[in-house]
Amino acid sequence: MIPEFWGNGIAANPDNYLDEDEFDSSYEGLLRLSERIGDAKPKGVPEHVIHTLPTKPYLMSKARSPDERCTICLSEYEHNDWLRDLPCAHDFHKECIDSWFKNSDKCPICRRSILENKEL
Repeated sequence: MIPEFWGNGIAANPDNYLDEDEFDSSYEGLLRLSERIGDAKPKGVPEHVIHTLPTKPYLMSKARSPDERCTICLSEYEHNDWLRDLPCAHDFHKECIDSWFKNSDKCPICRRSILENKEL
C-alpha cells in the first residue's frame, strides 16, 4: 500500500468526493463541467498547421484502381477533386480531412500524428 495515497492523501479526504445529489450527469451538467475545467488535452490540429500540408488536384487515370476513394466520405475521387497530401503519403478530399483534423491529429488510415516534427 502507498501511505500517501491511502493514509492522509487525496483518497482519504472526503472533500474530494461528490455525493450522488451533487453529481449532475445530464448533458447540460457535463457541458457545464467541461466549461469549468476545460479540455483535458487539446483536440485536433491548429489551422495554420493544416494549411502547411500540400494539396493537389486528382487526375483520373484510365486504369482506375478500386482504392481511389476518400476513406473519410467513401466517395470515389472525381477528376480535379482537390486532395490534401499527408506526411504519411495518404491523401483525402481536402474538405474531408480538414474537417477530420478539427477533432483528431491522426491520419484516419495509419493513425500517425501529423503533429510529429511540427512546430506549433
